[in-house]
Amino acid sequence: MPRLPILVRLAVIALSCSLLPAFATPAAAATTAAAATSAKATAKALAKTRARCNARAEGKSKRIKAARARRCRALTVRVQAAGAKHTPDTTITAGPATGSTTTSTAATFSFTSDTSRSSFSCSLDGATYAACTSPWSAAGLAAGSHTFRVRATAAGRTDASPASRTWTVTGEPTPAPAPAPAPEPVPAPAPAQPSAQPRTTWTPVGSTPLSDAEAAARVTRVAEIRPQNAEANRYVPTATEIAGYHNARTQYGQTNLEVSPLTKYVTGRSGLTNPSTDDLIQWTAHKWGIPEDWIRAQMAHESWWNHAAIADRATVDPVWYLLYPAVARIPGTTDVLQSMGVMQVKWIPDGSVGAGTEPLRWKSVAFNLDYYGAVTRFYFDGYCGWCTSGYVAGQEWASIGAWYSPYPWNNTDAQNYVAKVKGYLAERIWTKAGF
Repeated sequence: MPRLPILVRLAVIALSCSLLPAFATPAAAATTAAAATSAKATAKALAKTRARCNARAEGKSKRIKAARARRCRALTVRVQAAGAKHTPDTTITAGPATGSTTTSTAATFSFTSDTSRSSFSCSLDGATYAACTSPWSAAGLAAGSHTFRVRATAAGRTDASPASRTWTVTGEPTPAPAPAPAPEPVPAPAPAQPSAQPRTTWTPVGSTPLSDAEAAARVTRVAEIRPQNAEANRYVPTATEIAGYHNARTQYGQTNLEVSPLTKYVTGRSGLTNPSTDDLIQWTAHKWGIPEDWIRAQMAHESWWNHAAIADRATVDPVWYLLYPAVARIPGTTDVLQSMGVMQVKWIPDGSVGAGTEPLRWKSVAFNLDYYGAVTRFYFDGYCGWCTSGYVAGQEWASIGAWYSPYPWNNTDAQNYVAKVKGYLAERIWTKAGF
C-alpha cells in the first residue's frame, strides 16, 4: 500500500477513533451510559475503553499512538463522569426480616450502599429521616407493627427507593395464668356493737348477766358529782380478794357460790378507766339487767351517793368489834356501824349477813354495786328458797324492798323502803340542785 501523507493518515486515524463502536457514536455513548448503572459497570466500561485504545495503537507510529492516546484519555474522562452521576442503591444486610414477629422490644439493623463514600439517613415508623450510621439500633419499642427505612446519598444523589423492613413486636410473652387462689373463707358477720342506750327495763327472769366488758361498752360516760368517791371508784379487787368473797361461808357453813348461782358473776371489775360514780351505776344496770334510774334512786336513799356513808349502829361482842374497820367503830364502846358504802352493804362477822364482803364493800364502789346487783337478781330470778308466802320470781319492786328487809317477804319495812325509793325516782332527785 503506498504511504499516505502524514496529514491524511492523521485524518484517517481520527475518523477511525470517532467510529469506535464502544464510544464513537451516539448509540455507543448510550450503551456506555446504560452499562454505568453501578460502580462495577463503570469499572468494566473503563477497562474496556482502555483495552480498545491500546489495541488500536499497536503497530502504529509514535505520532499516531500519541494522538490515539489523547483521544482515549478524553473518552475515559467521559466514562468516569457518567459513573459519577450514578444514584446509589441501599441494601439492609441484617436486622428483623420483613413479616417476622418477635417478643423483643429492641431492634438493630446493618446496611450498605453500592456506591463508595455514601452517607445514610434512617426513619422509624414514618418519622423524619435523620442522619445515621450502620449499625443502627432502637429500644423500648411498643407492641405492634414497626417499619425501618434507610437511604444512601452519594455525590448529591439520594436513593429514591429506600430499603425497608417491616416487622411486629408482640411484647413480653404472656405468662400462663396463675391458678386461682382458694377462696378466702367468708368471715362471720361481726357482732353489732352495743349501743350506749340507757337500761330502762328489767331483763327477763333467768337472764344471764352480761360480762364486765359487755356492760362497760354500754356505758355513757358522765362527769363525777361525788369527787370524794374517786379513790374507791378506781379500786380494782385482786383475784385473791374476789376468791375470798366467792368462798366465804355463811352461818350455815355454805359458801357464797353454793348459796347463789349468781355469786360467780360478782367481780367488782368494771374495766372502766377512772370511772365516775354514775358510770359504775350504769355498768351495774347493764350487767344485771336492772333499770339504771331505779339504782340511782335507791342509792340516793341509801347513801346520797356518798361511798363514805356508814349506818346501822349495833352493839357487838368485843372480839367482833375489832373485826370492823376503824372508821366503823365507835370509840369508848363496843358499838359499830354495820353498813358501809354507796349501797350500804351490811356485814356481820358470823356470816349471817354479807358473808365475805369485808373489806371490799368499803374499798371498792364497783364491788359494792356488783354485790347489790347479784343479791337483787337473786330475789327477782326466783332463787330464794327460804322466802315466805307470796314470793315468786319476777317481782320487781318487792325485790328492791328485799334488799332492805327480805323476811318475811314484802313486809311493811320493805314496803316503806320501796315507797321512799319510788319517791326519789319520780323526783329524779339526783338531777336536782344541791344533790
